Amino acid sequence: MLATHDKSPVERAMGYIGIFLAAAAAYWLLKRLDDVLVPPIIGLLLAYFVDPLVIYYKRWLKYRSLAVFAVLLTMAAGITAFVLIVGPMVQNEIAAFREVVINAAEPNSTFRQQFASKLPEGLAKKISKAWADPSTIAFFKENENVHDLAVEGMKRILPGLRSVFSGAMNAVAVIFSIFLSLVYFVLFAADLRRWRTTWPKLLPPSMREQIVHVVHEFDHEMSLYFRGQALVAVTMGLILAVGFVIIDLRMAILFGMFAGLLSIIPYLQLASVPFAVLLAVVTAVEDGRSIGIVLLYVLVIYAVAQALQDWVLIPRVMGQLTGLSPIVVLLSLFVWGRLLGPLGFCLAIPLSCLALAYYKRWLAGESTLS
Repeated sequence: MLATHDKSPVERAMGYIGIFLAAAAAYWLLKRLDDVLVPPIIGLLLAYFVDPLVIYYKRWLKYRSLAVFAVLLTMAAGITAFVLIVGPMVQNEIAAFREVVINAAEPNSTFRQQFASKLPEGLAKKISKAWADPSTIAFFKENENVHDLAVEGMKRILPGLRSVFSGAMNAVAVIFSIFLSLVYFVLFAADLRRWRTTWPKLLPPSMREQIVHVVHEFDHEMSLYFRGQALVAVTMGLILAVGFVIIDLRMAILFGMFAGLLSIIPYLQLASVPFAVLLAVVTAVEDGRSIGIVLLYVLVIYAVAQALQDWVLIPRVMGQLTGLSPIVVLLSLFVWGRLLGPLGFCLAIPLSCLALAYYKRWLAGESTLS
């Protein structure tokens, strides 16, 4: 309930019971329809994310439908340019790293000898033993091209997604899913502004003000996170990728973009530091450089990127950070993902933002009562 200070205890209890039953019914319905709801949810989130760009184009174009079409062209051009420019470099990086892994598995290889000479004997033996894990070597030997490596890697890293793609890993099914999400995106994007202005009229007058206030709070939290933090994450990916390219780190572009995109959850990019250390060691051994110097370069890049995020990007892009905290974001992803599967990952942030908005409204009502 949105306002309960003027109701009796029995009415409050009945209201809370009603909320609980409604939540349970919603959970059951989402679990039953999760496979069907994933494409429209992705389309809606994408439409919400690019809505400012649609508004910008509408300043120059008369109709919103033309603005949506212009956004689609912009997205297609951006993705095409990224694939054509960055794709070959990433493919070469993955192929080169695959050769390094296979070479490192050979006991008497030059790489193994150089590796052992640059590290303490005990540490070198432990790392070599872990490096030569049969399953890891088989993974790289059996998957020769980038596509096979990516598909098999997704199956190993995210086994929970296998059920989503079971029976649908062929190209036709993937293309159809993408096409369906784009169709939903176009439909939502074309009518998003109209829905925002007309939906309050569908509410009962007695509840309209409270619900509209909660939705506005929800919209603020969503804008702060999805648009602001996503822009910060992409920028961080570019910064880290450029930095790693400058020091000639192995897998520089792919790993830099991956580490930067982890900052969609603030500070989670620091979880990629152990992998950066491993790549730094591989780079130093292959190039005959000092491991300590390469590690120092990597740590300096992380420090500079983090400083730019905290002192430049977040203040300018997001203002005073008042959205979801990193721990709330991380927990919401795990909790909602566990409860609702793939659909939960899509709805984790929106549902958490909605809960936060409702909680703020409840606190405001309690403070007014006191």
